[in-house]
Amino acid sequence: MRGQQQFPRQQQFPRQQQQQPAAPAKPQVKVQCRLDAATGEVVIPHNSIDIIKVDPAGAVVLSSGGDRSQGMLDALNAGLEPLKIAVKAPGPDPATASWSVSLDGRGMLRFYDGMTVPAKGHLTAGRAMVLLQAFSGGCSKAAAAAAQEASKQAAIAAGILPAAAAGGAVEEGAEAAKIRRLKAQGRYQPY
Repeated sequence: MRGQQQFPRQQQFPRQQQQQPAAPAKPQVKVQCRLDAATGEVVIPHNSIDIIKVDPAGAVVLSSGGDRSQGMLDALNAGLEPLKIAVKAPGPDPATASWSVSLDGRGMLRFYDGMTVPAKGHLTAGRAMVLLQAFSGGCSKAAAAAAQEASKQAAIAAGILPAAAAGGAVEEGAEAAKIRRLKAQGRYQPY
C-alpha cells in the first residue's frame, strides 16, 4: 500500500431535510353585501368604506378609500372572487406597489380609487346577482329579487333583452320592423 494514503473513515450523517417555508394561508375576510334600494347597486363595504359597487347593468366600481394595506387588498379580492376579477400588488409591500386589476385572465387595468370595470354585454349584466348569491348571508331574499329585477330592467334599457322580457305588451309591427332592419344590417342577435 505504498503511495496510498489512508484517510480516516468519514462519519455518515443523515441528511437533514430542509423545510420549505409554508405558503402563507389566505386570510379569511368576512364579506357582507347590501342592496342600495335607491340605485339598485350591490355594495360591499369594508372598514366603513364602500370598496365594491356593482350597478344593475354589471359595471363594477372599485375603491380602497386611500388604504393600500394588505387587509384592503385581501378584502377587495374576497369580494371580487365570485366575479373572477382580482386586484394584484406585485412585491412584498402592497403599500408601495402599483396595484392592477386582472379581468379573468383577459386583461389588466391599472387600479385607482373610483375606477370602473365596465360591463361588456349580456354576460356581465348579471354581476350584481352573482355577488348577492355568493354572499347571501348579508342580503335577504327580497334584496336578491329586487337586484334581479333591477338587473333585468337595466338589460332591457340597454337593449340587451327585448322589451317583451318585461312582460309588457309590445307592438308587433314596431318590433318586427326593428328585427328586419337589424337583420338587413347583419347586426341581429336575439337575446
